[in-house]
Amino acid sequence: MENNQVKEVVDATLARLKDISNTDCIIGKTIETEVGKVIPICKASIGFVTGGGEIDIKKKVKEYPFAGGSSGGLSLAPIGFLVITDRVQFLSAGENNAFDKICNFATRICEEIKGK
Repeated sequence: MENNQVKEVVDATLARLKDISNTDCIIGKTIETEVGKVIPICKASIGFVTGGGEIDIKKKVKEYPFAGGSSGGLSLAPIGFLVITDRVQFLSAGENNAFDKICNFATRICEEIKGK
């Protein structure tokens, strides 16, 4: 094989996944309200599988035909909202995870420092 066709398949898959997943998927567009701003936050999981190789067609040829394929997927799950008013607060959209705990802890520390 003169050029690396498997690499071309992988590069094409990654390029499409990059097109699909942009920062607007993770950090949503800011929603402005009378009270402040709300920013939706999502968790993204990206996966792909790629394979390829030369097929032996049981003939004496110098180069076997190439066969390859790839598949990929993107999963978005909302984790909460960043609410910006006179203070910044993270409101969870579901289960308590490490990110929720860190954000809530940081909010409490900031409130203690301000003396609220």
